[in-house]
Amino acid sequence: YGPVLGSVLPLPADNFGRVMVYLGAAVQLQFAAVFLTFFLLVLNYPPLANGAEEDLHAMNRMPVIQGTLCVAMVLSSSMLIERIQEARVPQLGTWVSFGRHLELCCHAMVWTVTAIVWVGKATDLVPALSGLTMLLFVARLTLFGLITEKLSTAVLALLEILSDSRYFFLLIALVYGGFALAVAGLRHQTDHNTAIYTTQLFTVLLGDFQSSQLTDERDVWRFPDFSLVLLSIYAMLMLIVFMNLLIATMNDTYDRVKEFREVEVMRLRSHMMVFVKDFIKHNPRKKLKHLNGDVLHLLLRPEEVKSGRWLSQSAAEPSEYSAWAGRITYMRSTIVREVEAVVRTQADKASEQLDAIDNRLGKVEASATAASAAAAAASAAAAAVAAAAAAAPPVKQVEQMAALESRINEMQRGLEALLARPNGSM
Repeated sequence: YGPVLGSVLPLPADNFGRVMVYLGAAVQLQFAAVFLTFFLLVLNYPPLANGAEEDLHAMNRMPVIQGTLCVAMVLSSSMLIERIQEARVPQLGTWVSFGRHLELCCHAMVWTVTAIVWVGKATDLVPALSGLTMLLFVARLTLFGLITEKLSTAVLALLEILSDSRYFFLLIALVYGGFALAVAGLRHQTDHNTAIYTTQLFTVLLGDFQSSQLTDERDVWRFPDFSLVLLSIYAMLMLIVFMNLLIATMNDTYDRVKEFREVEVMRLRSHMMVFVKDFIKHNPRKKLKHLNGDVLHLLLRPEEVKSGRWLSQSAAEPSEYSAWAGRITYMRSTIVREVEAVVRTQADKASEQLDAIDNRLGKVEASATAASAAAAAASAAAAAVAAAAAAAPPVKQVEQMAALESRINEMQRGLEALLARPNGSM
């Protein structure tokens, strides 16, 4: 989009998303208009208008047809180059990405028709393929209504109904196939025309059940009474049970889409804004700092919610003061789901760090125990030395004790001498 994109970037988020959608729709509309011109030229081609399809190989000689195809090829090439550049950006599986895939189908059909016209072979397929291509263009342009506030409810309801009903249609197809096989065995071999009874069974799906086909044509059945009962059961299943279930499913889907219309529109716009932001090159991104960041905030209005996927089916209808109840529950569950992995990782890292700290503390305790044991042994040795030193008498005390002992011995000898003298001499 070049300079147009540069002028759109400073816009607010709401206007930015709307303008980007309008730009994409305008380019796709130009592409469809060019191919529509080619399709009208093919329908008004003189041999085709006169019913002579054998001269269609001469279409590549008409300058008008060649010119429209060249313009279509230029537009298709530019859009394909853009899609190739967008391939490196991750995309979510939404209806917006489905529209891009549908656009690729349009390009493939346009290139196929162009190749057939220029080669000049199998040109009788050109009108049919061109009509199918226009159908794809209409479907692609219809998907642009997902972002607009006026058409989003109808378009999204149609897509969601088709998505929710695909397994239901599969069940109907299985039942239809089973009854078709049963009818094939109940009819006579002489009237074994597959197209007749398969068409009759299929028209019952559309509500065209005629009992005269059973009562007036009894000769074509091997067992007419049993066949009447069997086909009546088939009609009740298809017209009453399955059709009512299908209508109920469609009503439920439409109510859900209508209830969350604004939320779905804002969600699709947010996906588109993230896609455009990732698609912008590095240099323009530096100039646009207010769009940089890893988080896109989506603000929702707490409108009254009566039923839907954010409230339990058994809960009462919320008042205007409790309209945030379901939203808060939804946001809380979303936050818990997103943060749970991060919290678990942090907890694992913290447990590993605590284990390392415990190992280090064990080593420190072991070294402290060894040091305390060595200190106790050293203190015991010091006490023993001190006791030995205290037990050894000093030198002066030994000399005094020896002198005292010698005096005591002298006094004892003197007393013995006195006692040994006679009494007279005393």
